Amino acid sequence: MAVVLLVGASYAYNSSTVANTFLGRANLAAENGDHAEEVRWLANYLLLKPHDDDVVVRAAIAADESVDDA
Repeated sequence: MAVVLLVGASYAYNSSTVANTFLGRANLAAENGDHAEEVRWLANYLLLKPHDDDVVVRAAIAADESVDDA
């Protein structure tokens, strides 16, 4: 039983850490004006946190800007 709890806690911690890394990389891409790369990192983030409505909207705006850049 303790192993199951430990595995669950480890998964939750690592998922949160990875999601924050994806968001950080998206922020860096946005600062550099690379909208396509921003969309890529935001999409990865949303795989882990699909109910983050603010990031869904941000990804849509970045995707629109990426099309304008092409």
